[in-house]
Amino acid sequence: MKKIIIILFPICIIAVGGYFLYDAVFKPNDYNVNRIIIIPPRSSAAVITDSLYSAGIIRNKYEFWIALKVLGNENELYPGIYEFNPHESNKDIISDLNHVHNSRHYFVTFPEGKTSFEIAHIAHEQLGIDSGRFIAFVRDTLFIHSLGVRVNSLEGYLFPETYEFDLPVAEKEIIARMVFALQHFFSDSLRQRCRVLGVHQEQILTLASIVEGEAARDSERARIAGVYWNRLRIGMKLEADPTIQYVIGEPRHLYYKDLAIESPYNTYLHPGLPPTPINNPGRASILAALYPESNSYLYFVARGDSSRLHRFSQTFEQHAKAVKTYHHKFKKSKILSNNN
Repeated sequence: MKKIIIILFPICIIAVGGYFLYDAVFKPNDYNVNRIIIIPPRSSAAVITDSLYSAGIIRNKYEFWIALKVLGNENELYPGIYEFNPHESNKDIISDLNHVHNSRHYFVTFPEGKTSFEIAHIAHEQLGIDSGRFIAFVRDTLFIHSLGVRVNSLEGYLFPETYEFDLPVAEKEIIARMVFALQHFFSDSLRQRCRVLGVHQEQILTLASIVEGEAARDSERARIAGVYWNRLRIGMKLEADPTIQYVIGEPRHLYYKDLAIESPYNTYLHPGLPPTPINNPGRASILAALYPESNSYLYFVARGDSSRLHRFSQTFEQHAKAVKTYHHKFKKSKILSNNN
């Protein structure tokens, strides 16, 4: 009897283990409709497992982990957007995640007014690229010229938009897509408008980037652009706060001492436009720079309330009164953004 038990015990263990392994690897999961899930870049196997379980795709996280260990694919799971058919087994799910071509497209939105560094950070977070390499290509003149753009930096040329990517994606591909999107938007009619105004595309993008940094409402973009065009025509310094924020590297309220920082981008010290765009402007700001409102304003100041609007003035005296009205609660040592 004992011999029989000794013989049967390991057989039972093997049978139970085999049944459990079958369940963990081959048994269909319980969901009965197609399920879609997003796997962000750099997600660990544990995070992916939790996501699959939360989405109701796998019935048991421990069984899925066992399947990963048995199949040896724990470190070969690709990010992306996946659609799983009903009742796929853990083996099928892992197989899908192991092949990037099974992923659906991945959408990323790059907002208006972001610098190339901020865009690199978004691309790093959303697409898993190397942000350092991204910035290096933004400044690589050989690469830039290969895109048909004759500038030394692509700041201003990374068109804000929602893009669809297949993962994995290279830094060069992201940059090229954004530059080509800008060139597509900047149609022949807009290039003709540049010729009418007597400016180059980069000058318009530079002015648009300042408008992007100033305007919080679409309704004011053309008016703000009109103010800066007025200043440029009479040789008045632009004194645009966003250019100082670009120099100091952060969008904060400015102090008088900030206005004395020596930089070619300091429009409080140097007349005319800064050397390059200070961010990557969107459609509305580019069109505002190309088609500014015809007005006689030379100054504007933020109202500092929930409207996020500005008070525009024709003379410095009017402007000084507006500043006193809207900024009386702030210390004299501080200048609010848009105090122009």
